[in-house]
Amino acid sequence: MMKSNKQDTDFFPLADSERSKSFWIKFTENRRLCLWGIALASCSLVRGYETSFVGNISGEPAFKLMFGTPDPSGDGSYIIPTIWLSLWSASSAIGSLTGSLIGGWSQDAVGRKWTIGVAGVMQAVTVTISYLADQAATTNARGGIYFVGKVSQGMAMGAMMCTAQAYISEVLPPLIRGSVVSTLAPFAVLGQIIAALVIKSQEDIMEPIAYRLPMATQWIISAIPLVLVIFLPESPAWLMRKGRFHQAREACLKLEGPKMPDDGNNAYDRLRVDIARESEDGSKFNEISYLDLFRKRSDARRTMIVLFASTIPELFGLPLFGHTTYFAELLGMKAGQATTLYICGAVGGFLFSVLGFYLLTRVGRRRLLVFGLTPIALLWLAMGIAACFKSASIAWFVGVVMAINICIASAGPWPASYAVVGEASTLKLKAKTAGLAWFTNYLTGGVFSLFLPYIYNSDQGNLGGKIGLVYAGFTGFAAIACWLFVPEMKDRSHIELDEMFEAKLSTRKFRSYSGHAAVPEEEYPLRHVSS
Repeated sequence: MMKSNKQDTDFFPLADSERSKSFWIKFTENRRLCLWGIALASCSLVRGYETSFVGNISGEPAFKLMFGTPDPSGDGSYIIPTIWLSLWSASSAIGSLTGSLIGGWSQDAVGRKWTIGVAGVMQAVTVTISYLADQAATTNARGGIYFVGKVSQGMAMGAMMCTAQAYISEVLPPLIRGSVVSTLAPFAVLGQIIAALVIKSQEDIMEPIAYRLPMATQWIISAIPLVLVIFLPESPAWLMRKGRFHQAREACLKLEGPKMPDDGNNAYDRLRVDIARESEDGSKFNEISYLDLFRKRSDARRTMIVLFASTIPELFGLPLFGHTTYFAELLGMKAGQATTLYICGAVGGFLFSVLGFYLLTRVGRRRLLVFGLTPIALLWLAMGIAACFKSASIAWFVGVVMAINICIASAGPWPASYAVVGEASTLKLKAKTAGLAWFTNYLTGGVFSLFLPYIYNSDQGNLGGKIGLVYAGFTGFAAIACWLFVPEMKDRSHIELDEMFEAKLSTRKFRSYSGHAAVPEEEYPLRHVSS
């Protein structure tokens, strides 16, 4: 039985000596725990591959021949009908809406480990549906089966992503939590690169293998979470809430290794303090519902911050980046050149995401969001204005702008948004918050993906590069909203954040707030909490 003293647990478990440590010292001290977190973040490869695959496979000549219809221009080429392009683009998001909510419930009910494992199995199995779609007799039947397969994959992906993020953000120390959570972004970009390279390797082949090989590669990518859960212990935070403290200690030993510190700075002791404090309100862990995210005013504010942060990638243009190849072809670029341009942008994004990992250790999330989104908005505006004038080079200009924007986003706003999502919620509500956050992310992404083809495709809105004007507005709005509503949470413990939100601090006061932060090490509260 865990006991706590109200006065004692009001102290922060982040002593001055801990706060003064650099990120790299803290990373070295928690090397094994960080590597587990990065391994969990690698599940984002699945999402990145799927994002790139859906957008780029539609530009493959062999795929268009099997799943498309003759171009109305009569030049002998094939195009994907807008209705199918739209549905396929939104398919993963549609499935992930359900998957993320189920994942938010499942990880509290049966645990983080098994939720990831079951989602990984489902992801691998449902790839088969898409792989066999070309066996149908008619174009519409092929498109429908392919759509069902992608929706099913999305369900598995939604459950997997929200659970991986919740696990990472609840077990890692405050000084390194945001940076490790942010590695979801570079892994997503790496997944995009792998998909683009596999698709490009088949671009000159007019046989079914040209699209079947990229589909089959998803089986390999899906093996990552399956292998991971074989070795991954159950989340110690989840075990503690279930009263299984001995198993929680064993899980922490596996996560941190036998040399984990015994001075109160280890995961087991840190989580005991956090969970002791969260139990003071008398609520039972098993009775937590999605409504609890909005029941208290402070929790509602935190939930709204998380939900907004989860939409930032969609607002700065991530859904459009996935369509770069097909989009560039519509503007007159050759298929091979369009794919090469996409790969260059994705590689640049991956390299800049490494920079983003470093920046998160030095710069606050709020600054990265505001000062990263602003230049992206200006570049979208420049692209939209340039597209208003007819020019043979407009396709290249549009492609370069999109490549630059993905690099800027990867260095700041994208990883910072993941950090905010992982840090803003309370420890007790983290699973449900993660589920609702990914639900919101996929809902927003689904809406964008559903309507984007109708806006830019040649047989519908035919807006082309002028879509940059649309995204300039969305990105500008995101930058202003970040400035007004997203507080600075860098290097704050769960207990510190609880006090700041409960004190109803304004957004701009979070960065300078001290509260009880300067707690002498001899008053470190862990000695008052026993199991």
